[in-house]
Amino acid sequence: MNELTVGVIGCGGVGRLHLNAWTLQSGVRIAAVCDSDTLLAARTVMKLEGVAAYADTRSLLGSDKLDIVDVCCPVQERYDAVTAALRAGANVVCETPIASTAAQARAVASLAADRERLLMPAYIHRFHPPVLFARELLESDDLGRPVSFRCRFSDPRKFSPTGGTLAEPALFGVVRETGQHGLDLFRSLFGEVTAARGLTSTITPGLAVEDNAVITVRAEDGTVGAVEVSLNLPGSRNVIEIYGTDGACILDYDTGTVRFKSAEYPIWQTHDVSGLNGLEACLAHFADAVRGLQTLSVTGADGARALELIEGLEDQAV
Repeated sequence: MNELTVGVIGCGGVGRLHLNAWTLQSGVRIAAVCDSDTLLAARTVMKLEGVAAYADTRSLLGSDKLDIVDVCCPVQERYDAVTAALRAGANVVCETPIASTAAQARAVASLAADRERLLMPAYIHRFHPPVLFARELLESDDLGRPVSFRCRFSDPRKFSPTGGTLAEPALFGVVRETGQHGLDLFRSLFGEVTAARGLTSTITPGLAVEDNAVITVRAEDGTVGAVEVSLNLPGSRNVIEIYGTDGACILDYDTGTVRFKSAEYPIWQTHDVSGLNGLEACLAHFADAVRGLQTLSVTGADGARALELIEGLEDQAV
């Protein structure tokens, strides 16, 4: 198996998570990182033997030919970083959202196709072992016809209304940060969204963007869903619920438990799920896709569609 070389753009919290996940991949070598904070980049590579640190994307891309570039920089910088990496001949995995607008996301998806390179948004929930189990139940018709879906993601963080990406107007409220993952999960499990509506509120005083939202969606097959997201509710849950005509499946992120029932098992069953965490499995899938061992299951078009749905909600004055 040929060794794949990886460069990571962005050494902040998300970048460090990606770097740690890459170190666990077989047949992969982290070759370089870059960050505009040169001290942060230098500190990052101190624990990574043989990894070069650069101050900007151009220097990283010009240092050596990279098989994969992992884009973990702030969202407003991702379009330029993804574009540069694709033009340099790399395959690109990118934190989500992959761009600031749907138009930008469509442009990089088109560029990837033109350059015959892979572009994958890091929708890691698709690769979460409990979600994979729920997908198996759906695909084997154990739940019957899908009827409804509920996704509740809450991140009870504290943040300042005057600093950080979440406070930048019209850029990165809870719908773009967290809601996109629920929308992508719904699409991946039940098919294309044919209708979407949303309501938001801003609870944190002085915050310029929404920090709570409920989005309702409907798929082509009639399945309906609710995506509920928040950033300031300490007692909230992180859970996915799927209900069908013959059964149900509940994935509790907080407790790590999976429960399901079906026509064959009418009493609630507990299912033990193990495997790589979502990020590790996501990057492993991308590496195998670059090697030609798997077909890429998440594409730039998926990243663009999530942003299209969000922009449609924003047009409704969510």
